[in-house]
Amino acid sequence: MPQEPGPETSKETSEETTHQTGQETIWNGDGGGHETGETPLPGIAALVCELRPADDLVDVSTQLRDRVVEILRSQGGEVDPVQGNPDATAALFGPDDGDGAAAWSAVVAAARVRNAVAEVFGETTVRIGVAASGVDLDPASLGLWRTHVVDLATWLQRTAAADEAILNARTH
Repeated sequence: MPQEPGPETSKETSEETTHQTGQETIWNGDGGGHETGETPLPGIAALVCELRPADDLVDVSTQLRDRVVEILRSQGGEVDPVQGNPDATAALFGPDDGDGAAAWSAVVAAARVRNAVAEVFGETTVRIGVAASGVDLDPASLGLWRTHVVDLATWLQRTAAADEAILNARTH
């Protein structure tokens, strides 16, 4: 499970005070910030992975794709293909209760996917992006948050080098 927040620290500037806990940053002061309070927002996370064979002329096996989907689902992910990229798969995790469980599940899934590809299918590389965000559970906005977190994970995946997973700062 996610680690407990660390000790609270604070930094003062001329216009605002920023308090950092292990889970969130709270802004107070004249800088136009806000205080989020101690109750964290529910969270969602997305994982996007792209499988590439060592030889670009060879297709990624159905067996490998099925194994990746199995891993993502075993961690609680809702799996969808990525539009416009037949070599990529996306999974959404959560929403959670604000305890980081969705992000944790996505990170564990990323590690398991990377390990499975390396151990069983050594001639295939994987690039993974994992993004997490706090969300408003209002049904009208939840779809937008889900799209946002998948878009961010897709950008991270495209930035990753072969056999690398990149996480955003919220995925801690």
